[in-house]
This record gives sequence, structure tokens and C-alpha cells, in this order.
Amino acid sequence: MVFDYGQEQIESFQEFIIADQTHLEVIVKANSEIMLSERGYDPLITNADSFIQSYRKLIDQNRCLVSIKDGEIVSKFDLGMTNSLITYVEGFYVNPKFRRQGLGFSSMQSLIRKIKKASKSIALLVDSKNTPAFSLYKKCGFQEVKRFSVSTIYPNEFAS
Repeated sequence: MVFDYGQEQIESFQEFIIADQTHLEVIVKANSEIMLSERGYDPLITNADSFIQSYRKLIDQNRCLVSIKDGEIVSKFDLGMTNSLITYVEGFYVNPKFRRQGLGFSSMQSLIRKIKKASKSIALLVDSKNTPAFSLYKKCGFQEVKRFSVSTIYPNEFAS
């Protein structure tokens, strides 16, 4: 899906900060939940050390953004490649405690506003079977560009 800035109607409520190592535990837990629900395995069981290290690195590279409300992480974004043409969003998560309150929408709108300053477009991959996410992205102004059939091959360390 790709965001078209020409259609934006941004109402920003959630502000993001660059995650630091104090956020590591919550970020790892969130990404573990995502992988379990989307891919059917829990990397904290199959290869915790490698999984945690990968998020330490992501945080050290300033590629993880979090929004915080009342001392808890509301949502987080993992950013992939970023340049003046495009920014890839590799992961988006809303804390289950804060879902169905409009915070996913406002978080995404804030991210769009933030990225708009540095890149001409935003791209993300979403499983079309993930209906809530797919609907949210469309509501935020993303347009489906193409559907891909994805086969995931995991290194032996992730095999269960």
C-alpha cells in the first residue's frame, strides 16, 4: 500500500519519539505477538537472543518510533529504508489496551506528517487477510497498489 499525500487529511493526536533501550522489552513483546499472529510462531520461544538483539540494533539505528500515553506505549512503528523518495514502514503495532479508540488512526496520521518532511511517499506491506489493519490503512489514505503472493522461508534458527 502506498500513501498519496494529495489526499491527506491529517488530524494528529499521537506524537512519536525515537525509541531507546528502555522501550526494548515492550517493543520485543509487541513484535513477538505480531509474528505469532501473522506467521504462526513465537520468536521468543524459537530464538529469543537473536530476536531481542535484532530489536536492540533497530533501536540503536533510530528506526523505531513509539507513542506514549500515561506512561505506556500506545503504538510503535519500525522503519525500513528511508530516503527522499520513499520510506518503508516495516511494522506497526497498537497496544491491545488502546485498540478501538481511534489511536491507531491518529498514530498513523502523525507518522504520515512526520515522514512527509523527509520522503515523497510511504510504503508498507500488509497481509490482506489482516482486515483491521487493511481497513485502517485505507482509512488513513493509503491505496492498494499491488497484491503479492508471499512465501516466507525462515532460517533454521527460527524453525520450530
